[in-house]
Parts: sequence; structure tokens; C-alpha cells
Amino acid sequence: MTQKSGWHTIAFLSLLLWFIFYPPIIGLCIAGCTIIWYFNQQKRIGSDKIVPLSNSEIELMKKYLRNIPSIIEGAEYSDEYLKRLIKVFEKTGHHRTKDELRGFIPQIKYDCDYEKFAEKLGKGAKTLDAILGRYEIAFNEEQSEETRALLRKHISVVTGRQISKYEVTDLLNQRREDAEQVAFEKKLEESTDATKMSMTEVTKLSGHEFERFLGEVFKKRGYLVKRLPGSGDHGADLLLEKFNEKIAVQAKRHEGTIGNAAVQEVHTAKDYYECDKAWIITTSDFTSHASKEAEKVGVELITGRELERKLKQWGEIE
Repeated sequence: MTQKSGWHTIAFLSLLLWFIFYPPIIGLCIAGCTIIWYFNQQKRIGSDKIVPLSNSEIELMKKYLRNIPSIIEGAEYSDEYLKRLIKVFEKTGHHRTKDELRGFIPQIKYDCDYEKFAEKLGKGAKTLDAILGRYEIAFNEEQSEETRALLRKHISVVTGRQISKYEVTDLLNQRREDAEQVAFEKKLEESTDATKMSMTEVTKLSGHEFERFLGEVFKKRGYLVKRLPGSGDHGADLLLEKFNEKIAVQAKRHEGTIGNAAVQEVHTAKDYYECDKAWIITTSDFTSHASKEAEKVGVELITGRELERKLKQWGEIE
């Protein structure tokens, strides 16, 4: 209730009570009591409001969180540690309750995490591309939802650009794809014959490199090739199209045998992408159960031996 509307309410109640409790002296007494009650309520409500932390209090909270044993989960919320913190606050002229401090902990903790993140990322990166590059180097093995959330905050702080978690994921995935493409092309250039590899070299490609290799092979065979993203691909890695025929392909650069799960995945992808056929191409072999399942649902299986024969026939490998 605003102060203005509060006064209107008091005036209305006072007049109402005046007319209800006649003679006037009784009405005046009750109206007076109503006004006193109102101001007491406003005072109580005002006292319940939590005053924001001052800069010196924020620094104390940060020091507190940095020195709490990290091996004890939730230790920063415990009565024991908060009592000690309250004593430190009192010595510096600040007065806070345990409940107030507990309420401030999440935001201060997030601020501490961001400071550590920004320090590890380093200074100097001012553009979006430069920040993403620094993040890939600094957090190569530590990329997670938490660090990506801090990355979004850092991008906002440095560039002023608001970016969603989905945009960050897409940008990082694209950068990874581009880097892998460059590495793959470099590997081809460094081979003795840039246009040909041995089957042994093919089996040593990474999963993503194997997908690219097959994509290039099928492009030379006249297919339109679309590579699908690593996540959310619905069981296919490549979509091929030629003579109005669409094929969903799952590429398996694998050492062990391929089981039923892959057959079911690519069969699902065939329906999802409205394809005419579904293939699984591997550098290894398939289990007998996978072969039976593939025959049942109409999925074509290409083993490592068959792939090697086709690649040699097409002149793609030595």
C-alpha cells in the first residue's frame, strides 16, 4: 500500500467509525486507535526490510566464503561459521542476523565465482570471438553449465551483449567444428599423397574426422551432403541426397563390434528426417543380433572390410 492510498484508507475508516460509534467522543477514540495501529504496522513492515550490504560488508562476505572449507558441502550456511562471521561483523561496526547473512550468500558466492573465472580467463579479450577463444584455452577440460553461465556474464560485462545459453553452446560447437575441419585438412595435406590415405590411417581418424572423410567421399560421388550436429542428431551423422533419394547415415569409427542400439538409432533417424534409406558405415563389424535387426527393419550395414573395398574401388585410399 502506498502512503497516499494509506491515508485515504485511514480517512475513510475514521469517518465510518465516527458515524457508527456515536456520541462523537467514542468515535474519536476509536479513530485515534486506528491511526496509531496503522503507523505501528507501517513501522513493523519497514523494520522487516533487509538493508543491502555495504561495500565493506561485501568484502567481508567474500573473505568469509573464500576461507570456508570447500570439502564440507554447505559449510558456509552452518550456524557455527555464521556465528563467527557475525562476531567479525560486530567488530567492524556492522550488525546482521544469521538469516540475513544466509540470504546474501548465494549472490556473493556467484560474484566470487565470477571473479575467479575472469581472472583465469585473463585480460585483453574485448571482442566476442576473442573471449570465446580465451575460454576454450582456459577451460578446455572444465567446460560445464556453470562455466558457460559465467562466460555469458563475462560477455555481457565486457561487450554489453546479452547472449543466451543456447547461443553460447552453438558458437562454441561451431568453433570446435571449424578447428577440427582445419586439423583434418592439414592432416590430409601432410600425407604423402594428399588425395589418398591408407585404410590404417582411416581407422585412426577421430569420430568427427571420420564423418568429414565420408562426407568428402560422397560429395565426390555426386551426393549432396549435410553434416548433422553432434547433439540432437536423432541417430544420424550425415544426410545424403542423390536422384531424389535421401539416405540417413550413421558413421561409426569404432574398434569393437556395433550392436542393436546403432541400428535402432539410425532407423529412427530415417523416419525423423523422412529418408528413403538408412546406412551404418563402420571401420569395424556388427554383432549377429545387429545384423538380424538391420535385416528386419531395412537398415544397410557396411562393415570395415566392405568400406575398404569400396574406398579402393573409388580410388580414395591406397
